[in-house]
Amino acid sequence: MPQPTLNAVFRGNVYIPRLVVSRSTPGTRVNALGLIEEVPAYAPRIDHDPLTGECRGLLIEEQRTNALLHSSGFDESAWSKNRCAVSGTTTGPDGVPDSGQKLIENDTTATHYPAQLATVTAGNIYTLSVFIKAAERSMIRVTLPSTTFGSCAATFDALTGQTYMADNSKGTNGDAFHGIKYYGNGWYRCYVTGVATADGTQNMSLTMIYPNLTSSATYTGDGASGIYLFGAQFEQGYLTSYTPTAASAVTRAADSVYISTADFSYKSVEGTLYIDGDANITSTAIIGGLGVSGVSAQSIYSQIDPDGVISMQIPNYVALDYGVGYTTGMRFRAAISYAENSAIACYNGGALHTDTSCAIPSISRLMLGSKPWAAGNYINGHIRHVQYYPRALTGAELQSLTR
Repeated sequence: MPQPTLNAVFRGNVYIPRLVVSRSTPGTRVNALGLIEEVPAYAPRIDHDPLTGECRGLLIEEQRTNALLHSSGFDESAWSKNRCAVSGTTTGPDGVPDSGQKLIENDTTATHYPAQLATVTAGNIYTLSVFIKAAERSMIRVTLPSTTFGSCAATFDALTGQTYMADNSKGTNGDAFHGIKYYGNGWYRCYVTGVATADGTQNMSLTMIYPNLTSSATYTGDGASGIYLFGAQFEQGYLTSYTPTAASAVTRAADSVYISTADFSYKSVEGTLYIDGDANITSTAIIGGLGVSGVSAQSIYSQIDPDGVISMQIPNYVALDYGVGYTTGMRFRAAISYAENSAIACYNGGALHTDTSCAIPSISRLMLGSKPWAAGNYINGHIRHVQYYPRALTGAELQSLTR
């Protein structure tokens, strides 16, 4: 196997001087200690598993806006407190003392919840999420409003990590789409995703649930018991990394990441591109590829379709499918080699797929996790390792590389 002229491994405190990150705003990641932290604008977000500390690679996501004000300030007036109050704090999943706030029920027989207004448009997908930690109460019901989403909610338990009463999240007629993930030190992030069925501005609510009373949110409070909350987020689309807010909504810009071909030994007539990572495939996600800004026809890239098919796109050939059965979060190791009228693709050491009609375009950059020619089709996942070889590797070499 020849040596690559580009060998970028995204782990630890990585520094790749040739890497261009055009995200114009800060963004968050999970660091090696398992804590949520903010990364400055134009800096790579090297993400980690919050439990194991394992490096997941370079986080690449599309632009998102957290529409909820004071995302961790539940004592602020932006949050209506319905038969509850905020009193007490704990260390949040960001490791900051007092960043997690305690929600306390009052002593009436009713529902107990904070809520905040947000505006939606019919037909769009939205996600409401929050971090929770058990105190005297351990359960929260995350609810998208019935007037704009139909019945769309789920109840989460911060003691067991279980989910109850998942009502048609993803729309009134859709299958449940919700989740809960442990972040350590008792903190869980839970979310519900739904399709808006009507336009409107309604309350997004986080309702305390009495233990073993998963079928109803109405109970008699004791005026002292509660649960810890941190980092509420309401965004258009599926769940992405947490974006903190204060007095106004905050938009995190997209992670557009590339390396100019002038910054490594690139060969114009042949080559091989290898990418290792994972993707969230709620829509077509482009793993990465070679191209020219603004010219879609001059691109060589791989993409994952919503049905889990991985394909190579190259001039003179519409698509070369070379992988099937991919699901969100799976590890992919994908490689494509190319020369004039000869292309080979391989996924995770599997079968080889070839084409003999391709043309090699002029190339100026290697784009990671999105379109090579423009913003869009972000993987909303991670890139762990990228290699470029200035030679078209053989099929056997591709299989060895992607195992």
